[in-house]
Amino acid sequence: MSRTKSITINTLVLVLMFVIIEITSRIYLSRRDFNGLATIEFATKVRVYLKSIQYRRTSEGNRELRCLANAADDYSEETVSPFYQKYEQGLKEFLKIANNIPVTMLYLPSVKKGDLHKEFFSDISRKYSLEFIDMSNTLRSSGKYDTWTLSPENRHLSRFGNKIIAKQLSIYLFDKFNNDERIFYRDKKNIKSHIASLKPSKSSIWNIDPRMVYRVYTNKNGFRTKDELKSDANIVIVYGDSFTFGPYLANHDTYPELANKNLLEFGAKNIQLLNAGIAGSTIFHEVETLKKTVKLKPNLIILQVLDNDIYGVSYAKMRHMQPVKISNLDLFKPSLEELKIIENCNL
Repeated sequence: MSRTKSITINTLVLVLMFVIIEITSRIYLSRRDFNGLATIEFATKVRVYLKSIQYRRTSEGNRELRCLANAADDYSEETVSPFYQKYEQGLKEFLKIANNIPVTMLYLPSVKKGDLHKEFFSDISRKYSLEFIDMSNTLRSSGKYDTWTLSPENRHLSRFGNKIIAKQLSIYLFDKFNNDERIFYRDKKNIKSHIASLKPSKSSIWNIDPRMVYRVYTNKNGFRTKDELKSDANIVIVYGDSFTFGPYLANHDTYPELANKNLLEFGAKNIQLLNAGIAGSTIFHEVETLKKTVKLKPNLIILQVLDNDIYGVSYAKMRHMQPVKISNLDLFKPSLEELKIIENCNL
C-alpha cells in the first residue's frame, strides 16, 4: 500500500470517528440547534463534572462538607459566626466595587419551613445602609410550597413563584424610577465590551436534569435575556444564584423578565432589569460577575440572597462548587474556626 493511500485511509477513519463522536454527543446532550460543536460541549460538561467531584470524591471531603453545612445551619453564635464574618467580607468587597451605585438586598426563602439566616441578612443590610426586600412571608402566604416552587421534582421557584416576586419587585422599581425624567446615554462601544458570567449571544438547551429540559438565551453582554441593553434607560442588574437565574424555566418565566413585562404594562419604558444570576454562586462569585459588569453603570444593583449563601462561603463548599472563576486562593483555605468545627464534628 502506498504512503499516500495509507494517509488518506487514516484521515478518513479519523473523520468518521469524529463524526460518530459528534453525533453521539448531540444525542447525549439532547441538543439540536446550538452554537458550536457538540463534542466541545460534551468535553466541557465532562470537565466541569470531574472538577466538581475532585474534592467531594473522598470520604473526608464529604465529611467536611456535611460538618460545615450542619454548622452553618446552627443558630449558636460559636458555630455560625465564622460564616457570617466571611460573608460580610465578601459583601464589603461587593459594595466597594459597586462604589456609589445603590444596592438593594432581596431575600428569598429556599425551604419549606424556617428562614434560618433572614435576620442576619436584614441586620447586615441595615449595617451598610442597604434597602432590604423580604419575600419570605409574601411567597409563603401565596399558596402551598409545591405551588410557588417546582416541588416535588425540585426546590427552585415555579413560574408562579417568580410571578409573585416580579410583582413586588416591579412595584418597588416603578415607585423608585418612574418619576425620574433624566435621560441616560451609555456609550454603545463601552456596552459591548463588558460581558457577564454567562456566554454571550447563546441559544442552547440545558438538560442538567433530563426530566426538566429548558432553553437558555443570553444577550450580547451575557445576561439571561433576549433583549439587548438599552443605552438610555434606568438599568437594574440583579446578581444572585440559581433562584435568580431560573433553572428549569424559560427565560420569560424568570422574575427579572416577568418584572420587565410588568413595568411595560405600568407604562415605565425607561426601566430595564438584567438577569446576572449564576447557579451555584454565592457572594464571592457575585463579586466576580460585578467586576465584569459594573462599568455598564447600572442605576441600581439588586443582590439576591438565600440562606445557603452562608454555607456557600465555607472553604469546603467553595472548593466543591465553582460556577465562576475566583482568583483569590485564600477563600479556598480553611479558617481556624472551620478546622475546629470539623475537629469537633461527630459525623
